[in-house]
Amino acid sequence: MKKDNIGKLNFNDLISLSNKLNKINKFAVPRDVPEYLTEAIEKAESIKVNIPDSKGAEKINYTQLIDLIGEDLINKVTMTPVELDKVPSFPSQKSGMKPDGLWYACGNDWIQWVSGEMPEWIGRYIYSLKINEDKMLMIESNKQFKDFEEKYAGRGRGEMRLNWKPVAEGDRARGLKPYGGIEICPVQYESQAISWYSGWDVASGCIWDPSIITEATLIAKQVSQVDRSDYEPDYEDYWDSGPRDYEEPNWEWYGFGGGPAASGDKTKLEQDQGRLVERFTESIESGRGQPSWDQPWGGDSIHFDKNTMTSKPYDPQSKPLMNFNPQTGEPIVGSKFATFVKILNAQSGRRAVYRMEPPLPGRHGGGHEYIVVSNNTMETYIFASDANGVISDYMDLPGSSSEPISHEAVLNNIGYNLK
Repeated sequence: MKKDNIGKLNFNDLISLSNKLNKINKFAVPRDVPEYLTEAIEKAESIKVNIPDSKGAEKINYTQLIDLIGEDLINKVTMTPVELDKVPSFPSQKSGMKPDGLWYACGNDWIQWVSGEMPEWIGRYIYSLKINEDKMLMIESNKQFKDFEEKYAGRGRGEMRLNWKPVAEGDRARGLKPYGGIEICPVQYESQAISWYSGWDVASGCIWDPSIITEATLIAKQVSQVDRSDYEPDYEDYWDSGPRDYEEPNWEWYGFGGGPAASGDKTKLEQDQGRLVERFTESIESGRGQPSWDQPWGGDSIHFDKNTMTSKPYDPQSKPLMNFNPQTGEPIVGSKFATFVKILNAQSGRRAVYRMEPPLPGRHGGGHEYIVVSNNTMETYIFASDANGVISDYMDLPGSSSEPISHEAVLNNIGYNLK
């Protein structure tokens, strides 16, 4: 195997091989194990893993699992097909959309995304990680993202590939320190049109230096597969596919243990929540008032920046992407308000219910007091609903977009302030 191909291997396969290193050493003839794969496995480091007592475990289904993990971005969650006790080391990084290493998500974003987009990637084990953030490159705002691109992409800003070598090894001549991993959390929607970042589906991080992981806790495990042995399909119902994986109580939930979401330390939780508010506020504010041509990738074509002003129409009704006053940079939304009601379960992306004051006008007259805003990495939709989020009409309302716009931005688009 060529060295360049090592990064194309499924990382979960490396974990599996790492965990079975003794068997490889015992049964494999040396020449049967590729040199660079052997090197990655040999550099694997053991990590502290907390395995809770299954006696107190709660039986849940996948939908409940998503809810229990929650959207708290403080929690760093990884899913693997095998038990995690060693993490391969990737000291040598190269150019690409993503670095090589152990990937984790901030909150339940990945667990939710994969269920709808790539269910075959669902692993049996879910761990919460504690990491040494001092050795991580932490990107928490659009400003920090742009600073990162300036330092590491240089003239190649906006390219499909980014050179991860100086991120991992540093560059003394340029004053860049080495890092053992990178985290971009929350998702920087304003920058998702940048080519190399467009493939980062959720708020996530990647660790290539295992020593950064101070502790891992098993929080959930799939204990059985969905039993379809006695199932007789209803051939008159086209949509009847039998028992659904996400409805079957085939998971054991152990909880976060000493993690931030379950620590019981009120002061710590308040500090974490305050930090998250600062993250989102800085991310939103840093994009406001920027002209639409202020794009890192340049070029003659106009791209939509999710939180900036542009006069370019984005739907057939020729409504501006953002109703911003060019002089003040403030949204022109008047006295209309959208009040957050609740988060809804979604197989991918984010979905929430909002109460509109006054009601949002419909396509064919009338008004909608409640709407559902649903966005993922590809598009954003607005649907009429009731107070519980039950959609009454799947004809998307004006303001829907083929771009992944944040909820606040899409509400501003249709002239409402978010309460």
